[in-house]
Amino acid sequence: MRPALLTITTVLLGGVLAYFSEDFSKFLERKYGEEPVVFVHGVATTANVFVKHREYFIQHGYSPAELYATTYGDGGLTEAFDVPILCKYIQQIRQLIIAVREYTGSKNVDVIAWSMGCAITRKAVLGGQCHDTDEELGNPITEYVNAFVAVGGVTYGIQGCPKNRTGCNAISSMHCDSQLVLELNNASYRYEGTYSYAIFSCNDLVLGRDCCGSTCGDLNNANARFVRNKSGHIGIIISTLPLQYNILSKHTGQQNSSDYYAEGSAAPPYCPST
Repeated sequence: MRPALLTITTVLLGGVLAYFSEDFSKFLERKYGEEPVVFVHGVATTANVFVKHREYFIQHGYSPAELYATTYGDGGLTEAFDVPILCKYIQQIRQLIIAVREYTGSKNVDVIAWSMGCAITRKAVLGGQCHDTDEELGNPITEYVNAFVAVGGVTYGIQGCPKNRTGCNAISSMHCDSQLVLELNNASYRYEGTYSYAIFSCNDLVLGRDCCGSTCGDLNNANARFVRNKSGHIGIIISTLPLQYNILSKHTGQQNSSDYYAEGSAAPPYCPST
């Protein structure tokens, strides 16, 4: 069903309240040869963090009409550890993925998510009930996503997340043993998309290394992991931009590099705790 009104932020246009006319819908439905990309930011930022991505992807053949992002939350006005993962954030990202797919006429979309945006996106795709409100999201939309790329992601949580803070609550938060994070990592199958990838750093001082016995930035059931230890939490979203592009365009990275771990490989612990 085509909604009449949708609050959307595109990497091309910035924040707009857009009514999708018939002409604009037809424009979005043109076939450009690339799957549209949805970008999901972290807790203390906005969609504008992906401006460099817009420039890079357009330089490498994407159309501006294939690049989408939206801002959830208050853009960092609230301290990160006081921001829980709210159902309304999850609903917003889920609706964006569905809307972009519908309006572009594409069978699938690709998703690049950073920091807390990874946890939000994973639940948005997985569906089911929200842990904080018990609202029903619906069935999984795995078939709508071709490739999911988690960059510096809150996938297993944040090591130093203090339980006395709202953003580290036991229900729906960035804490490694919150009900939400446990659900996201208990699945024995890949639900984030047809393909999934993790890019993270052992020197990410925001995520930490050990989240309830797992590497904080790792991604369960991923096709491949890329460990980029020269980057921190902020820098990794930009410094790995070429890698992110290669993953989406070729479903490859740099398999011959020492930082690459394929699915099922007998890799050593990614981030030793000492």
